[in-house]
Amino acid sequence: MTVNDVLSHTFSITELAEILERDRKTVAAVVRPLEPAEGSSKTRKNYSVRNLLQALSNPQDLDVNQMTPAERRAHWQAENERLKFEEASRELIPAEECRDVYTQICKGLVLVLETLPDLLERDCALTPTAVKYVQDKIDDFRDHLYNEMQSDKFGVEDTEESNDGEI
Repeated sequence: MTVNDVLSHTFSITELAEILERDRKTVAAVVRPLEPAEGSSKTRKNYSVRNLLQALSNPQDLDVNQMTPAERRAHWQAENERLKFEEASRELIPAEECRDVYTQICKGLVLVLETLPDLLERDCALTPTAVKYVQDKIDDFRDHLYNEMQSDKFGVEDTEESNDGEI
Protein backbone atom coordinates (compact mmCIF):
# COMPACT_ATOMS: atom_id res chain seq x y z
CA MET A 1 0.00 0.00 0.00
CA THR A 2 1.47 3.36 -1.04
CA VAL A 3 1.10 6.74 0.63
CA ASN A 4 -1.27 7.86 -2.12
CA ASP A 5 -3.45 4.81 -1.46
CA VAL A 6 -3.65 5.72 2.22
CA LEU A 7 -4.35 9.38 1.51
CA SER A 8 -7.11 8.56 -0.96
CA HIS A 9 -8.84 6.10 1.39
CA THR A 10 -12.20 7.40 2.66
CA PHE A 11 -13.98 7.18 6.00
CA SER A 12 -17.44 8.07 7.22
CA ILE A 13 -18.00 10.45 10.13
CA THR A 14 -18.88 7.53 12.41
CA GLU A 15 -15.72 5.64 11.45
CA LEU A 16 -13.63 8.76 12.00
CA ALA A 17 -15.19 9.32 15.42
CA GLU A 18 -14.30 5.75 16.40
CA ILE A 19 -10.72 6.05 15.10
CA LEU A 20 -10.12 9.42 16.77
CA GLU A 21 -12.03 8.45 19.92
CA ARG A 22 -14.00 11.66 19.72
CA ASP A 23 -17.68 12.47 19.76
CA ARG A 24 -19.39 12.07 16.40
CA LYS A 25 -20.75 15.65 16.59
CA THR A 26 -17.24 17.04 17.12
CA VAL A 27 -15.95 15.19 14.07
CA ALA A 28 -18.99 16.33 12.07
CA ALA A 29 -18.21 19.96 12.95
CA VAL A 30 -14.63 19.54 11.72
CA VAL A 31 -15.61 17.93 8.41
CA ARG A 32 -18.62 20.17 7.72
CA PRO A 33 -16.68 22.60 5.45
CA LEU A 34 -15.08 19.70 3.52
CA GLU A 35 -16.33 18.29 0.24
CA PRO A 36 -17.36 14.63 0.59
CA ALA A 37 -15.30 12.17 -1.44
CA GLU A 38 -16.57 10.74 -4.74
CA GLY A 39 -19.03 7.93 -4.28
CA SER A 40 -20.59 9.38 -1.13
CA SER A 41 -24.33 9.20 -0.82
CA LYS A 42 -26.64 11.80 0.66
CA THR A 43 -27.01 9.76 3.87
CA ARG A 44 -23.48 8.33 4.11
CA LYS A 45 -20.80 10.89 3.38
CA ASN A 46 -17.20 9.73 3.19
CA TYR A 47 -14.13 11.95 3.45
CA SER A 48 -10.63 11.28 2.12
CA VAL A 49 -7.73 11.02 4.55
CA ARG A 50 -5.90 13.81 2.69
CA ASN A 51 -8.79 16.29 3.20
CA LEU A 52 -9.24 15.20 6.82
CA LEU A 53 -5.58 15.74 7.65
CA GLN A 54 -5.71 19.18 6.07
CA ALA A 55 -8.82 20.09 8.06
CA LEU A 56 -7.39 18.78 11.32
CA SER A 57 -4.05 20.54 10.79
CA ASN A 58 -5.78 23.90 10.19
CA PRO A 59 -8.32 24.26 13.00
CA GLN A 60 -8.26 28.06 12.67
CA ASP A 61 -9.97 27.64 9.29
CA LEU A 62 -13.21 26.71 11.09
CA ASP A 63 -15.79 29.43 10.68
CA VAL A 64 -17.33 30.07 14.09
CA ASN A 65 -20.21 31.95 12.47
CA GLN A 66 -21.31 28.79 10.65
CA MET A 67 -21.52 26.74 13.84
CA THR A 68 -24.73 26.05 15.65
CA PRO A 69 -25.17 27.96 18.94
CA ALA A 70 -24.25 24.85 20.95
CA GLU A 71 -21.11 24.26 18.87
CA ARG A 72 -20.16 27.94 19.15
CA ARG A 73 -20.60 27.83 22.92
CA ALA A 74 -18.48 24.68 23.16
CA HIS A 75 -15.82 26.25 20.94
CA TRP A 76 -15.51 29.44 23.01
CA GLN A 77 -15.68 27.52 26.27
CA ALA A 78 -12.78 25.36 25.06
CA GLU A 79 -10.85 28.47 24.00
CA ASN A 80 -11.37 30.04 27.45
CA GLU A 81 -10.20 26.83 29.13
CA ARG A 82 -7.12 26.77 26.88
CA LEU A 83 -6.30 30.37 27.81
CA LYS A 84 -6.75 29.61 31.52
CA PHE A 85 -4.42 26.62 31.19
CA GLU A 86 -1.80 28.64 29.29
CA GLU A 87 -1.96 31.37 31.92
CA ALA A 88 -1.68 28.84 34.78
CA SER A 89 1.30 27.12 33.10
CA ARG A 90 2.89 30.55 32.44
CA GLU A 91 2.84 30.08 28.66
CA LEU A 92 0.58 33.13 28.53
CA ILE A 93 1.65 36.12 30.59
CA PRO A 94 -0.72 39.02 31.35
CA ALA A 95 0.07 42.19 29.40
CA GLU A 96 0.30 44.27 32.57
CA GLU A 97 2.99 41.98 33.98
CA CYS A 98 4.93 42.17 30.70
CA ARG A 99 4.75 45.97 30.77
CA ASP A 100 5.96 46.06 34.37
CA VAL A 101 8.95 43.82 33.65
CA TYR A 102 9.77 45.70 30.46
CA THR A 103 9.61 49.01 32.33
CA GLN A 104 11.96 47.70 35.04
CA ILE A 105 14.42 46.52 32.40
CA CYS A 106 14.32 49.87 30.61
CA LYS A 107 14.78 51.82 33.83
CA GLY A 108 17.85 49.74 34.70
CA LEU A 109 19.24 50.22 31.19
CA VAL A 110 18.70 53.98 31.30
CA LEU A 111 20.34 54.21 34.74
CA VAL A 112 23.48 52.45 33.45
CA LEU A 113 23.54 54.55 30.29
CA GLU A 114 23.19 57.79 32.24
CA THR A 115 26.26 56.98 34.38
CA LEU A 116 28.33 55.78 31.41
CA PRO A 117 29.65 59.23 30.37
CA ASP A 118 30.92 59.91 33.91
CA LEU A 119 32.63 56.51 34.03
CA LEU A 120 34.24 57.06 30.63
CA GLU A 121 35.49 60.49 31.65
CA ARG A 122 36.87 59.31 35.00
CA ASP A 123 38.21 55.85 34.14
CA CYS A 124 39.15 56.23 30.47
CA ALA A 125 40.24 59.89 30.48
CA LEU A 126 37.81 60.72 27.69
CA THR A 127 37.95 64.32 26.48
CA PRO A 128 35.01 66.61 27.32
CA THR A 129 34.07 66.72 23.63
CA ALA A 130 33.88 62.92 23.45
CA VAL A 131 31.92 62.77 26.72
CA LYS A 132 29.45 65.31 25.34
CA TYR A 133 29.08 63.24 22.15
CA VAL A 134 28.40 60.07 24.15
CA GLN A 135 25.90 61.92 26.37
CA ASP A 136 24.04 63.26 23.33
CA LYS A 137 23.81 59.77 21.80
CA ILE A 138 22.52 58.34 25.08
CA ASP A 139 19.94 61.14 25.35
CA ASP A 140 18.79 60.44 21.79
CA PHE A 141 18.50 56.73 22.56
CA ARG A 142 16.61 57.39 25.82
CA ASP A 143 14.16 59.68 24.00
CA HIS A 144 13.70 57.07 21.26
CA LEU A 145 13.07 54.37 23.87
CA TYR A 146 10.53 56.57 25.65
CA ASN A 147 8.71 57.35 22.38
CA GLU A 148 8.61 53.67 21.44
CA MET A 149 7.15 52.75 24.82
CA GLN A 150 4.51 55.45 24.49
CA SER A 151 3.51 54.26 21.02
CA ASP A 152 0.60 51.90 20.47
CA LYS A 153 2.99 49.00 19.88
CA PHE A 154 3.15 48.23 23.58
CA GLY A 155 -0.20 49.56 24.71
CA VAL A 156 1.53 51.49 27.50
CA GLU A 157 -0.24 54.51 28.90
CA ASP A 158 1.46 57.50 30.51
CA THR A 159 2.28 56.82 34.13
CA GLU A 160 3.31 59.13 36.92
CA GLU A 161 6.85 57.76 36.71
CA SER A 162 7.29 58.59 33.03
CA ASN A 163 5.12 61.66 32.45
CA ASP A 164 8.13 64.00 32.36
CA GLY A 165 9.63 62.39 29.27
CA GLU A 166 11.95 60.04 31.13
CA ILE A 167 11.74 56.34 31.63
